[in-house]
Amino acid sequence: MSIFLDALASKNNGTPPIWMMRQAGRYHSHYRKIKERYSFEEICKIPEVASEVAMGPINDFEFDAGILFSDILFILEGIGYTVSFNPGPIIKANNNQSYQNADFLEFQAKAIMLTKQKLGKIPLIGFVGGISTIHYFVNQSGDSHKKHTNLQNFLQEILEIYISNIMLQINAGVDAIAILDSKPTQSNEYWNSIQKIIDKIREKSKIPIIYYTQNCENHANLQGISCIGFNSIFNLPILLQKYSGSFAIQGTFDQQNLTLPYSQCCKLVDQYFNEILEKTTKTQRCGWINGLGHGILKDSLEENVRYFIKKSRKIF
Repeated sequence: MSIFLDALASKNNGTPPIWMMRQAGRYHSHYRKIKERYSFEEICKIPEVASEVAMGPINDFEFDAGILFSDILFILEGIGYTVSFNPGPIIKANNNQSYQNADFLEFQAKAIMLTKQKLGKIPLIGFVGGISTIHYFVNQSGDSHKKHTNLQNFLQEILEIYISNIMLQINAGVDAIAILDSKPTQSNEYWNSIQKIIDKIREKSKIPIIYYTQNCENHANLQGISCIGFNSIFNLPILLQKYSGSFAIQGTFDQQNLTLPYSQCCKLVDQYFNEILEKTTKTQRCGWINGLGHGILKDSLEENVRYFIKKSRKIF
């Protein structure tokens, strides 16, 4: 088993694997060169290209897990929307057609299989957006179907295809599923619905599930989750002390720090790791996946990412 999968099971003996949300993206010269030849939609929907992009940071930085290169919003194409990017998402309500399953996302399955072949023993993460986050983008578009204005109505509409999308990725061979809910609602009704979704996934698969959200700890109460991702507003040593043994924890270095000048970033990286060493035990660090409070920003410096990884390997 890999150190990443060991960490999801809290069996990594205090040595953290390293994985970052958006580790394949605009900050990386490898991605930028490919982007000169393809649009974002083409990169996502041509499996060979999506696989090439996903492998870029693995080959360059030696992360301990890869992640499918795709976007959380393509699922909307199954419930009556068109989705394009220029450069941000453009969502248009085009019809009331809805699909019964996620077969129209078959390009994700093909990209997963191609990436898995290249990764070898390195695990691959699949992902979906949190339903509240997907709903947020629909509302922001200013062009949503009336029946989707209410979150609960939207949740019921997307639920079947949402779970089908997750199963499509699992059946294609991913080793873990991440649910990226960066725009959560605080309502108990929503979190009860999320628990039901987790239960439905658990009925079909025992695959590790990573749940990430920002600025709240509601997701720490979910049952059936292997790993919780926390925003960097939370203090990592406190999180490790509080939740060690309950679930794995992903994060939580402030992603803004990777955009700073190299010497300044290095100093903050050193301080961050030293605090973790001073305030946590090796046992408490079992189940810690070293990464960021959110995804890598487009202005991040490659040398900062490289230092972060090198320093973590040296210290832990």
